[in-house]
Amino acid sequence: MSKHPHWRRDEPQWFNINELSTDALRGIRVAHGVESRLISKDAGESGSTTAILHLPAGWKLSQPSEEATIELLVLEGDVSVEGSRHGAGGFIAISPGCGTVELSSEGGAQVMLFYNPELTPEHCYGGELYTMETWSTDWTPFVQAADQRHGLMYKSLRVPDITEGTVHGGPGGMLRLVLILPGYTSPEHEYHEESWEEIVFVSGDIVMPNKGVGHAGTVLCNPPSLEHGPYGSQRSSVTICHGLNPQPTAYTSLPGSQEAMAHYLNTESLFDNELKTELWADKLRKGAVWLPHGILANS
Repeated sequence: MSKHPHWRRDEPQWFNINELSTDALRGIRVAHGVESRLISKDAGESGSTTAILHLPAGWKLSQPSEEATIELLVLEGDVSVEGSRHGAGGFIAISPGCGTVELSSEGGAQVMLFYNPELTPEHCYGGELYTMETWSTDWTPFVQAADQRHGLMYKSLRVPDITEGTVHGGPGGMLRLVLILPGYTSPEHEYHEESWEEIVFVSGDIVMPNKGVGHAGTVLCNPPSLEHGPYGSQRSSVTICHGLNPQPTAYTSLPGSQEAMAHYLNTESLFDNELKTELWADKLRKGAVWLPHGILANS
C-alpha cells in the first residue's frame, strides 16, 4: 500500500480500515478506553480526527460539548443520547455550547467518529444537540449535466448543507451519505480546489482507474486540488463523504478511463462474494483489467 502514514490528510490515500491495527486516540474523550481504528487526522494542531470506534456493551460517557464538534454515525449496534436510543443509521452531532451530553450503549456499537475542534456553532448545528435517523429520510438525486448518466443520490448529515450550484456543502464543509447506483460511471477526473476530502466506502463495490477496486471499508483521501476518479460501480455503493470546507468541483479528462470501467462492468460478477480492496496494479498483474494503451498505471 502507501509508503506514507495512512492517516495523513495532505497525502493521497487508498486503504482498507479492516487492515488497520487498533489505536489509542489520545486527547479525545469519547474515544478514551475503547478500541479505535484511526482513519485520518490533521497533521497540524487542530486535532481534527476521523476514526471508527468499537463501543463495548454497557459503555457510558458524560461528554462535555465544549471539547469540539463531535459527530457519530452508528454503523451497527446502538447508541443512546440523553436516554434516546439510536440504532444502525443513527446520527448524533454534539455542538459546542449545548452542555454535557450523556451517551451510552446497551449492546455495544461500531460508530464512525468525526471530531473537529475547528467547527464552531456558527459553522454548523448552532450550539444545539442534533440527531437523526438516516433510514427515515429520503435520498435526494444529485443534479448532473444533461449529457451525464444519472446515478448519484445523497443524504445530508452535517447541516446546513448547500446541495445546489457549483459549490456544495455548508460553512462547516460537507458530511453526507452518498449512494452510487448499480452500473453508474462518472464521466471525468475531478478535483476540489482548497478543499480536502475523504470518502469511506460502507458497502458495495467501486472501481477507480489509477487507484483500484474498493469495497466495504475502503478509504479514499484526496488532498486539495488532487485529481481523482472517474469511478464506477457494478452492484452499487454507499459511501460517507467528508470535508471541512465548502466544495467546488472542476473536471479534467482521463483518456482510456471509460473503456477501463466498461470492461470492469462487463466482467465483474454481480454476485457479492468475499470481495476485498485491491490496488490497480494488482488487478493488472492478474490480467483482470484491460489497460488501453498502457496509460492507466497505478499512481
